[in-house]
Amino acid sequence: MEYNMGWLVQAEAPPAALFRSFKKAIQDGQAPAQDVAFYFVHWFCDLAAAEPTPLEGCEKFVLKFPQRVLAQFLESFSIVQNLGSEMTETEVFENYLQNRWKEAASELGDPPTGRASIAQLRIVLMAQGDSAAFVQGLMDLPEEGLQTLAEEMSLTGFKDQSYARESTIQGKGPAILVYYGPALLQRAGKKDPQGALKILAEVYRGTRELWPLTTDMADKTVTVRIDCLKELETSAIAFPESGYLWVVEKTSGRDAMVKTWALSSLDSTDFSTHKILTFNRPPTEKKKHGQNKTSRLFGRPML
Repeated sequence: MEYNMGWLVQAEAPPAALFRSFKKAIQDGQAPAQDVAFYFVHWFCDLAAAEPTPLEGCEKFVLKFPQRVLAQFLESFSIVQNLGSEMTETEVFENYLQNRWKEAASELGDPPTGRASIAQLRIVLMAQGDSAAFVQGLMDLPEEGLQTLAEEMSLTGFKDQSYARESTIQGKGPAILVYYGPALLQRAGKKDPQGALKILAEVYRGTRELWPLTTDMADKTVTVRIDCLKELETSAIAFPESGYLWVVEKTSGRDAMVKTWALSSLDSTDFSTHKILTFNRPPTEKKKHGQNKTSRLFGRPML
């Protein structure tokens, strides 16, 4: 069924990547309700069985697995079973986001509507803490960053589905799944919530340059992996090792990866499959006539 529980609980993926295969299996009669229920019981047991002995498997839930996160996994089971109803995949996901907001960010009031509301709902779940700081950081971003996160995080990956609470781009895609986006916000965002959101926005921006919005890709989702960023602080990401910069590299028709790239390799770089990421981009950046590729990497001249 190609279902990833973590993608739901941490709002990591758009609804198409989350639920398309799962719902199709249900609609095709390959996954009746009792089988779906058994699947979740099996998943839960398998999580403990990943440890080598029964005792250590039990200890994993009691000592190593945060009770709050475990509760979120268990609560998500009933939400996913709504895929067997007339609700679309996007409606199921939006309903889940709204319900989780009431639990995780109740101090912020009712779930948001309007511009950037889906971004707010998803970021609160991705961050898994300090909801107020992340929401404030999002809404205080420079316009370019706010617009990027609002648009990209509200794409569904379905050409004919959109969220009810926010006017979004329809009929164009692909949607972008930032693999390890939650890890980035939970690590780098712990000290610098807005800085982590700026980094996330830049990953979306660079990936979108590789896959411009088109009607042909409206029903697709692409994945960009940020393994190399997820354990770093914002300062280490903004200022990489001397002689290197960050790029997002297209590795297939549906996949990309963020990686470091030597400045010495720029002249031979294929910029149709590589886009430079500027994680300390100034709020408003105007490219001067004749400015070379490396001079804008850090918002200052390169000597």
